[in-house]
Amino acid sequence: MRTSNTHKLRAYSLLAHGKVDKISDSTYRVWSQTEEGKHYIVVREGLEWKCECPNFVFNHVACKHIHAVEQIRLNEQAVSPSEEEGENLCKEIESPESVCKFCGSENIVKRGYRTTQNGKVQRFFCNDCKRKFIVDEGFERMKATPETVTIALDLYFKGISMRAIVDHIKQFYGVEVSHVAI
Repeated sequence: MRTSNTHKLRAYSLLAHGKVDKISDSTYRVWSQTEEGKHYIVVREGLEWKCECPNFVFNHVACKHIHAVEQIRLNEQAVSPSEEEGENLCKEIESPESVCKFCGSENIVKRGYRTTQNGKVQRFFCNDCKRKFIVDEGFERMKATPETVTIALDLYFKGISMRAIVDHIKQFYGVEVSHVAI
């Protein structure tokens, strides 16, 4: 069965808009993106998924509805860490605003905000080295919003081509970027 990046991108859009309903373990209802009130039933028969949409019936390709259901199934099967491991992770990670990033002192206070393109960011002042700083969240000198960057990374690691990612970001988020920037 053939697959298409376009179908995968549209499947992510279906998921983002909550257009997939689970009926049973092997049956899902996926609402149409174009026709209000219309839906398609996706059913698992053996090891394959089958959809009643025209794309699947006539072309025998994995349609966007099947991709959306497969993604939901993957999310359901994802294993989360046990509660004990989660507690240990929280204990190991130190709050980034508890120490000065220049001298390592814990003698810091909040000192206003810094306005950036992405909004206000808390500014801190170290009483020992007398320097101001902000906590770096990993997106400091990026022109794009953190949401756009994470969406691009998510799509990239899901195997979507660079140009398809650019097309997706432009269509759904109104942000124009180059495939080279991705």
